[in-house]
Amino acid sequence: MRAHVSALAVAAVLLCSGVAHAQLVSVSAGGSHNCGRTQDGQVRCWGLAAMGRLAVPEGRYRQVSAGGGNACGILDDGSLRCWGVTISGIPRTTPREGRYLHVSVGTYAACAIRDDHRLVCWGGDPGLLVQHGSWGREVLQGIPEGAFSQVSVGYSHACALRADGHAVCWGDEDRVSGAPDDSFVALTSAGRHSCGLRRDGLAVCWGTGNVTAPADVRFSAISTGAYALCGVVRGSGALRCFGGSAVSQDVPEGRFVSVAVNPALVDPHACAITAAGATVCWGDRDNRGARPPD
Repeated sequence: MRAHVSALAVAAVLLCSGVAHAQLVSVSAGGSHNCGRTQDGQVRCWGLAAMGRLAVPEGRYRQVSAGGGNACGILDDGSLRCWGVTISGIPRTTPREGRYLHVSVGTYAACAIRDDHRLVCWGGDPGLLVQHGSWGREVLQGIPEGAFSQVSVGYSHACALRADGHAVCWGDEDRVSGAPDDSFVALTSAGRHSCGLRRDGLAVCWGTGNVTAPADVRFSAISTGAYALCGVVRGSGALRCFGGSAVSQDVPEGRFVSVAVNPALVDPHACAITAAGATVCWGDRDNRGARPPD
């Protein structure tokens, strides 16, 4: 009989750093920490506290994204705040000025969509940023021009959604190959691949990663890690995960509204929010960001 983690066994109130916090309405899984946003716009992070990963700047946030060793969030006024550092030691505490609509943080770089729907990226990933080429990687193309609604940064590649739902990907060639000429409502990138959620609820993946989306399951939300894809099944709210990592084992049971898989190449773990507002995390038990504190 398959072991599982009961969603009922997880309290609906997280205890982060010993302080009680309100229920989360969204969650983002990072390499060694996780961050979530409450209904009133507060961001709470838990996991490895080194290098300022959990030192969230004050303010009310509309979105948060956790990366390899850092995180960024968009405040209610559209300004961007980042904290922590990347695994490579490149600080992200001074993002580009302006007003933003969406942000995604990867292992070595981050990208955001400005209020004019243009893309900007920063950090130290030579697969995404033309001005950095010291690792000998061949850049397929630069940051794309045009208007976008969403962006997702993986490992040396990224994909963004245009207004018509078509995906534009750039970075290392093997990670962006095979992007379909299709329309999506959401994108998720990690490892050597990306996946898109179509309007009919079917997921499609491309690139050279070892992740394949099922052809017979329709989802309301999806998230991919380097070795696994997880989704919330449309209608039932059940969680389904596919792939060969720890994320695909001991998948929690219950009814869920969202899921976030750590996109980093190490310490695979994921977190999801139940219909009752509880936050459940599972995966690599050695990762200190893999489970909400008791």
